[in-house]
Amino acid sequence: MVLCTHNGRARIADQLDALAEQDSIVPWELVLVDNRSTDNTADFARNHWGGSAPLRIIEANDVAGLSHARNVGVANAAAEYIAFCDDDDVVGLSWVQAMADALSQHSLVASALSYERLNEQSLLVGRARFQSEHVEELFGMPVCAGVCGVRKELWDDLGGNDESLDFTGEDFDFALRAFSKAGIRPFFASDAVYHYRFREDPAGTFKQARAYGRSHATLWARHGDGRVGPADEFRRAAREWWWVLTRAPLAMAGRNRVLWARKAGRRVGRLSGSWRERVLLP
Repeated sequence: MVLCTHNGRARIADQLDALAEQDSIVPWELVLVDNRSTDNTADFARNHWGGSAPLRIIEANDVAGLSHARNVGVANAAAEYIAFCDDDDVVGLSWVQAMADALSQHSLVASALSYERLNEQSLLVGRARFQSEHVEELFGMPVCAGVCGVRKELWDDLGGNDESLDFTGEDFDFALRAFSKAGIRPFFASDAVYHYRFREDPAGTFKQARAYGRSHATLWARHGDGRVGPADEFRRAAREWWWVLTRAPLAMAGRNRVLWARKAGRRVGRLSGSWRERVLLP
């Protein structure tokens, strides 16, 4: 189990508790990768940890970013089955066992994301439940979120995360490489429930969504069939831009500000990413 964190002291306790309470018969260890924290996250985690599984804390201070931290975590993990989780979410009670069972049969596994436990109802309005019922696709190709499971052999064969994707998108990129180079589609583990937390503030939501949008353009440049995005992406973009523009007055008045920030951020990110990559993905 690889848990990466950067200044996560204020938010990591719930995840540590959920991991400590796992209903699992499979032996496992928790590798906590501390990526340049300045808030004593590592000491807090060491003192807080109450699970029976061994806890190892690894420092990854040479390069900032989740891509690098996960590469360091896998390199230091003793197990052949690797599962990733984040410091601001909460794994389900049997998540470790379910991921281990799935990885015994499949080399790349997608968790079943659940959104109701950690988010207010207002944050769920108008938002798709990504990867809650099946493996998702991007540009017609299978992808899975970074809270996934992977066999170490596949990770090493594909070179792990691409550390140039230091803003986001490294998880989708890995899945797309697994599909294009090895013909591997992620397996959806419906019993590996993972409780995901949305951003609650408009500014943070916009920043995150902008990074997602930018990564989509980068991934299209790397894995797409041409420099211009698929026709259905233009239709979807037109609908969403219309929504963003017509709902702006309501958002500025305080209604649906988070939802508006997410949609606007994604579209702004795609435009800026298209400019950077010299592609056209609205």
